[in-house]
Amino acid sequence: MTIRFLNIQDKMVWVCGLFAALGVAALPISTSITDIGFIGAAVFGLIGGRKVDWQRFLSEPAILVILGFFLLLVLGMTYSSVGLHDSFKTLKKYFPLLFAILMMPGLSDDRWHNKIWWVFVGALVFTLVLSYLQLTKVVDFHFLSRRANIGSASVFRAYTHAAFLMIFGALFSSVKAFKSKGNVKWAWYFLSALFALNVMLSDARSSYVLIVLVFALWMFRCWGWKGVAISLLAGIVGIGSLYSVSMHFRGRIGQISTDISRYQKGEHQTSVGIRYTFAKNSVEIIKKNPVIGTGTGSFHHEYSKLGQRLQSDNPHNEYLHVGVMLGGVGILALLAMYGTIFYRASFLPWSESVIVQAAVVALAVGCLQDSWLMSSAEGHFFPFWVAWAFSYGRK
Repeated sequence: MTIRFLNIQDKMVWVCGLFAALGVAALPISTSITDIGFIGAAVFGLIGGRKVDWQRFLSEPAILVILGFFLLLVLGMTYSSVGLHDSFKTLKKYFPLLFAILMMPGLSDDRWHNKIWWVFVGALVFTLVLSYLQLTKVVDFHFLSRRANIGSASVFRAYTHAAFLMIFGALFSSVKAFKSKGNVKWAWYFLSALFALNVMLSDARSSYVLIVLVFALWMFRCWGWKGVAISLLAGIVGIGSLYSVSMHFRGRIGQISTDISRYQKGEHQTSVGIRYTFAKNSVEIIKKNPVIGTGTGSFHHEYSKLGQRLQSDNPHNEYLHVGVMLGGVGILALLAMYGTIFYRASFLPWSESVIVQAAVVALAVGCLQDSWLMSSAEGHFFPFWVAWAFSYGRK
């Protein structure tokens, strides 16, 4: 009886890994399939995981802080200024934090752990090929996705989220290159360069900063502070070169100063102006409930009280969004989550450590300009790869 039960558990763990692979393969392509993969992996991981594995997973501080932050959001529902239905709608957007933990039995399985890495990179390469075909106006993929536009870098995802994933396509390729030898090494570096160029040709201005920071971290982990200096210099030269030869890139950078100038003249309907307005008003809301906020899902309700013409369900800043909902306690919990994961990642094997620390840097900085833990791409990517690394790296 015991042997049969263990065989059933083993099969469930395998299915968990299968759903996890499906979810991460769909990450650059389809939100719906990603959700199916994550939910399926979470269900089978919860049922099939062994007690000894859960004890190991939940003894890791990096996993506990993710779980703690999610439970804080659950607690925020009990005193939210909106009803249970509205607060739960917001909580659902943070479900990937929980799902990633629940799928850890499948992520740690020897039959899936390395395959999942290859599945994700393969999906990114597929997306990259389509992106360049569209950028060079060879094919218009609008028939595949409403996001696609001829001459644009993004095919399936909105340009900001697509560029974010391409940054990690570049990083994953560089990590593989550093561990490879001979022609294989240079093939991986070439692929990394293609991913990086795709980022710079996108419309996502925040990604221009993120890719420099991510690769500064990678260079530091490879060659110390000398590597950081080289990466920053390379970033400046690369951005300067693109600025001089690419009208599109030059236009996206110049738009920042144009937006600021328009805002100063009283025109607030610009990318920079809207974010500044949201930030200023969000701080005013936080001041009224600075300790525990107004509860999970309360942002839109509280913001509407200000009588602003432009309304939103989030301020395009994760820290301010969490601050409104959970107050200073929530902001500290979010920072503690990032800090703990970054620190604990230093004890992982080198490849896993670099990936996790880069994900923390990208999310921590990116959340200054958008609520990325709520978004489909970044909100699934971050907890997934943290769970992937810690499920296996400390075995």
